[in-house]
Amino acid sequence: MAESEQRANPAGIRLGVVSAIIAASLTTSITVPPILPKMLDHYRDVANATVLVPLVVTLPFLVSVIIAPFIGALSDRIDRRAIVIAASLLATVFGCAPFFLEELYAVLAARLLMGLATGTLLVCTSALIADLFTGPGRQRMLGMKYAALGVTHIFAFALIGHLAEADWRNAFLIFLWGLVAAGLTWTFIPRRPNAAPGVVAAPVAPIPWLRLAPVFAGVLLGAMTFDVLLTGTPFLAIERGFGGARMAGYLAAVASTGMLIGASAFPFIARRLEGTALWVVIFVITSAGYVFLAAAPSLPFMVAGILIVGTGCGMVQPNSLSLLFGQVPVTARGRVAGVQTTCFFFGMAAGPLIGVTLGKALGSHVILFDGFGLVLAAIAAVYLLLFWRARSSDPRGERTEPAKPISPAH
Repeated sequence: MAESEQRANPAGIRLGVVSAIIAASLTTSITVPPILPKMLDHYRDVANATVLVPLVVTLPFLVSVIIAPFIGALSDRIDRRAIVIAASLLATVFGCAPFFLEELYAVLAARLLMGLATGTLLVCTSALIADLFTGPGRQRMLGMKYAALGVTHIFAFALIGHLAEADWRNAFLIFLWGLVAAGLTWTFIPRRPNAAPGVVAAPVAPIPWLRLAPVFAGVLLGAMTFDVLLTGTPFLAIERGFGGARMAGYLAAVASTGMLIGASAFPFIARRLEGTALWVVIFVITSAGYVFLAAAPSLPFMVAGILIVGTGCGMVQPNSLSLLFGQVPVTARGRVAGVQTTCFFFGMAAGPLIGVTLGKALGSHVILFDGFGLVLAAIAAVYLLLFWRARSSDPRGERTEPAKPISPAH
């Protein structure tokens, strides 16, 4: 597609990007936690079910942890659009597979293969945004990515809660969206210039890994924070007498509403706070939310605590990607997005082990959430120290001009 055509159809480009974002958000397995209690009950006679069932959430993340850096490096050299289309189709096949399967190990195998699509979509949708937008436009689209993810989860969780009342397998049919995403991506997203036939890829650029380490750590911890909330909340609701798949779906939708608020607010907050300062805000908010949630005496207070945690978590991904893409050249975007996604999935993989397994071991999710809130407060203090150190060594702050985009759509 010619550059003039790309400029002439910015609405189409946004539609293609958002459709791929929705596919990516559905594959992240945070649509699955509301059905975990029903799955545990269904497979209660399977040996080690309390360990195996949470792997339905964890396995895609583990695969994504491994493949994300390689997918990122590959996408720096070939057409990201083609990779997104292939991953969307894979998401449909492996995502819907558990609907037809009975054996727990067969379901786990399908979820393992789902990780191929999950990691690929998250890496390449982020890098596509960096290719197609720059400056404030990029910040807006990164915020929009996770706002759209939040909206998707609100509707997905509510729908899954109802579907799972009859049969938990129905939840997996939601991955049929991959077919829609593949078609819209093919239609509206332009090919990158260095992916055109006969064009040689740019040389590999060096990456300042040490300088980017606090950003990657923030992604890992933020992902863990959100997934502990999603996987632990259904069990907390049961402990307090609000249980059931439908209520779990509603509470997960509340968490996604908070994420929507945080992601939507990010472009405005990012103009006023530097990256490390925003990490402090994020972890203070999530710490307060967990402590409030643990102490909540009734359902309305519980909803408020979930909303607070979700709001803090909604700023994690756009903040990290904005910082990363602003500090690396064009030919390194896929690689840093790949490592960022690996960190994200490490956090998401740890979340169910804390939210389900540790909560069961402690015998109370109230104790779990109280302790986790204190841990997050300590993390906020560490980022505050890093912020002060950065300000004292560089009074101009952390901000860096974003690299020039490949396809200048705004």
